[in-house]
Amino acid sequence: MTPEERVIWEELVRDIPRLRAQIRALGVPAAHVDDVLQEVLIRVAQALPKYDGRVPIGAYAFGFAVFTVRNWKQRQASQARALEKLRQAPSESGEAPPDAATHAREKNAQVHAALDQLSFNHRTVLVAVDMEGMRISELARVLGIPEETLRSRQTQARKRFAAAYVLVTERKP
Repeated sequence: MTPEERVIWEELVRDIPRLRAQIRALGVPAAHVDDVLQEVLIRVAQALPKYDGRVPIGAYAFGFAVFTVRNWKQRQASQARALEKLRQAPSESGEAPPDAATHAREKNAQVHAALDQLSFNHRTVLVAVDMEGMRISELARVLGIPEETLRSRQTQARKRFAAAYVLVTERKP
């Protein structure tokens, strides 16, 4: 690792709590966040020599997080299907929501439940831009897609999130 790469890496290490929160917001259950985070950090470290500084290192790492989470979710779905076949019966492995001790924890759980209702593409733009404050132009560069596509996704994501949030908050425990 060159001295310049080390400086960039140290900046990324300071940003790990935020990256961890982003991975959780992208839909990875809390119990698996650190495993996915480790995979993201490995991929960023491998790609560090190609980092050109056009976007902040946090945005660069977020791009790796998006693709890593997508792959992780696909693996999880594949494993779940395989387990289902082995058991020969539908599995009800859903966890009961945790008993929230505070109003803030309840709201956080509701937000995540509403986010779970969104497609991965809609969730990604909502988390990155609306929750994390990333600029559309940064996210477009990171994901390699046009800004207008992201703006359209953001509009749809906001509408779908609002509808999902209403349904989540109206549910009776």
